[in-house]
Amino acid sequence: MTDILDRVRSLAPAAPVDPDGLAAAHELVGRWAADGHADLPLGGAVRPGRTRRAGRVVLVGAAAVVLTGVAVVVGPALTDRGTDTAPPAGAMSGMFPLPAAAAGDARCLTDVLRGGGGYQQPARELLDTPGLDAAARTLRDVEPVRLGIEVSDFPCGQAVPAAVFYAPDGSGGISLYPDVADPWPGLQAPDDLTVRGQSGRTLSPDAGHHFVTWVEPDGTRWFVVANGLDVPALTAWLDTVPLSGTTVAPDATAPGMQRVADQAAPAPGPSRVIAWDLGYGDAEPVDADGDGYDDGVPAGVMSLHVEVGAAEPVESALSWAIPGRQVTTLDGRVAVWSSGHEGGSALRWSDGTRTYLLMGAPTLDDALALAQTVQPVALDDPRVVALLG
Repeated sequence: MTDILDRVRSLAPAAPVDPDGLAAAHELVGRWAADGHADLPLGGAVRPGRTRRAGRVVLVGAAAVVLTGVAVVVGPALTDRGTDTAPPAGAMSGMFPLPAAAAGDARCLTDVLRGGGGYQQPARELLDTPGLDAAARTLRDVEPVRLGIEVSDFPCGQAVPAAVFYAPDGSGGISLYPDVADPWPGLQAPDDLTVRGQSGRTLSPDAGHHFVTWVEPDGTRWFVVANGLDVPALTAWLDTVPLSGTTVAPDATAPGMQRVADQAAPAPGPSRVIAWDLGYGDAEPVDADGDGYDDGVPAGVMSLHVEVGAAEPVESALSWAIPGRQVTTLDGRVAVWSSGHEGGSALRWSDGTRTYLLMGAPTLDDALALAQTVQPVALDDPRVVALLG
């Protein structure tokens, strides 16, 4: 099992990072693992609800699309500009952007461990949650043995990409988020650069993807996550992209990539993600070192995680340089498959209303076949009632 500090270093910039910052990050994650807190600190990020469901860790919202099915990682430690100490709320870099409204809302920015992310209650108490029936799904021919329900409220809403491009072979992608808060306010680790004639900042983890942010002359801040091209190539491409307000021109293209159909702009204000998680198989995942992360998943153990209200398209995962991902299709829609990672294999797809994550299938063919059996399940179905806490 990889130590959490190794995970921190794996995403850190090539330049040395402040050891006090790493220590702060280690302490925060250690405290989370020790007390079973529902959320993982991710600095200036949408800090997604994160719980142990069916013997595994489940991420909610944007992070579920990007990180689930791989060893969970956190960003590099950052320090105050002009100081040598890491601020409590900025011990890790922002990886998932917050909407601009969050910059003035203490509920979204000040609490490292929660930051407006998820909360959880016993499943029975959440059964009357409006919209839960839209998320309630199960595998047709497999008996569930565990149930988890999570409701994650985002007081400032979720940042939604204005455009997502991806390489069909899974080798790269670019996601552009408009009207976001500064992901690294007052922190010095990101490098300065010029993009679109404006002063910007970039962070390039060793994993190989890049984060870039800048403010357009009209005052709109953009945040870009890109994989498959270096920073000079990325900034050269960004210089050519037609942007207007919070939109990317419909005829904008990226070399060697396809564009995902643009999503409707979200209504301003709070948003909610409802997550339904069913576990299958009686064997327990292995956590030999007791750190809260699965070291392996026994054969036959699977989970089906369904979300309603998540803003992130499945293809945006390809903007991150995470090895072992493969692009496939399911019912004519793009799906992303990962195998052999912590938590077992993972197949993620969307039907346009819900996003799905199927974990633990032995092969891609098995995962696709099982995904075809997903069907609605009534909240008063005896299989559900038997699993309520």
